[in-house]
Amino acid sequence: SFSTEEYLVVEDFESYDDEDNRIYDAWLDGWVNETGSTVGHLESPFAEQTIVNSGNHALPMFYDNAGVTVAEATRALPAQNWTASGIKSLSLYFYGAQDNTGQLYLKINGTKVVYNGDAGDISNAQWQPWNIDLSTVGGNLSSVSELTIGIEGAGAVGVVYIDDIRLYPNE
Repeated sequence: SFSTEEYLVVEDFESYDDEDNRIYDAWLDGWVNETGSTVGHLESPFAEQTIVNSGNHALPMFYDNAGVTVAEATRALPAQNWTASGIKSLSLYFYGAQDNTGQLYLKINGTKVVYNGDAGDISNAQWQPWNIDLSTVGGNLSSVSELTIGIEGAGAVGVVYIDDIRLYPNE
């Protein structure tokens, strides 16, 4: 007998450490892409270890859009086929903070997908799922090599935590 996973992991943030594989080296932030973001804590431990959806780590993204209109963190991926094996949706969990402002979005290979829930959800201090029907995204999903998490809005400020980025065969 055997069992199969009900999802494919894109990023679960569990592989990061504070020595050789720091979260801010994999997820490029405002220090590199000149946006208003900072990925990871400024002091060790760099990955979030308290506010997590599952496992032991999550991505903390601090943002301050003073003087810019977006804050982004981008992760280069080994080319992945998001149309194979009946994949239909991308899911991630996010956790906000009370005074957060701005609009959450993703970019898949540069194709922007704006969070389709209430924009105010980014200020809820609880884990919330965001499920994206990949048939609505467009772009080349047969060779996904870059994923970006962003917050837009001039003057937007706050921190958002991201965990459990997964692909599912059902919507």
